[in-house]
Amino acid sequence: PMATEIAILPLHEGADILDTNVWRESYHLANAIEKIQVTFEEDLYTYRTLCARFDGKCVGNDFLNLYDRIGEINLTYPIMKDPIDDKMYPMLAHIGGATLDGDILTSGKALKLSFIMDRSGRKKKS
Repeated sequence: PMATEIAILPLHEGADILDTNVWRESYHLANAIEKIQVTFEEDLYTYRTLCARFDGKCVGNDFLNLYDRIGEINLTYPIMKDPIDDKMYPMLAHIGGATLDGDILTSGKALKLSFIMDRSGRKKKS
């Protein structure tokens, strides 16, 4: 069984999803959330030990790895292929209120961060 915690970051009037500050702040917020630690019955739990995994990696907000190139590359929608490492990102799952020019994202109104947790009770190695 999985549990998904979602943080939707609506932008204030006049702000745009393609603003580098929005991505930088979202990247740092996701990293801060992932560093939270909880001790329960003498066991230490972190996001890395509780996250749902695919191919051995936590499922989540990898698309934020593009944050340092926003403004230098065109983001495509609904799928973004990173021109550097060919990694595919499902932008449809993370950007709301999208405005497009063909398949190029020209603006957006909200960013969604997902934190998918495995509730099976099996603690994973981080």
